[in-house]
Amino acid sequence: WTAVVSIVLQPPRTEERLRKNPLGIYVNGLSWSRELDSSEGAKP
Repeated sequence: WTAVVSIVLQPPRTEERLRKNPLGIYVNGLSWSRELDSSEGAKP
């Protein structure tokens, strides 16, 4: 499997946000796909 994750950095501005996510890192996009295996299904 291969995944591509895009993130955004948004510093917390309230005490509540600071407690929930002190680093301010949020996932903005996620995409994953299965890698093809050339040996899969091949006969010896």
